[in-house]
Amino acid sequence: MTKCPHCGQEMKVHKVKVSKNGWIYIPELKVYVEKDVHYKGYSYNQLKEIYGKGFEKMLLTKKQVELLRDNLQYSKTFKLKGTYDNDFFIQQYDKDDKKRGYVADFCVGGGRSYFYSYWDSGDAYSGRGVRFCRKKNSKSKR
Repeated sequence: MTKCPHCGQEMKVHKVKVSKNGWIYIPELKVYVEKDVHYKGYSYNQLKEIYGKGFEKMLLTKKQVELLRDNLQYSKTFKLKGTYDNDFFIQQYDKDDKKRGYVADFCVGGGRSYFYSYWDSGDAYSGRGVRFCRKKNSKSKR
């Protein structure tokens, strides 16, 4: 077993399974995450217009991305290190920047990756897109 670098908890190492529609279940987070970044070249404002009010809640949080980035299997699967043009928006984690109207993203550049909390919401570039997450659907009881 591997230990989480953030909380020290033991993490199970398991094979990452990608569904037919491109979602991966992350048991440590109890959410599904899209394998690929899409809508590249769109600004945050454009995406919010497409997806509506709940758009930001569809994005990963900084803590979720940290877990994925720091787990070797997930990091490779989601291309969170060692690639270019695979940046994506995340939920804003800096309260002051949020008050100023800035949005956050996760940037991947060559051998490093980092979080950025002060993007202008109207800015767009071809290497950044969106990767959604959603909770696991609960089975209805009948």
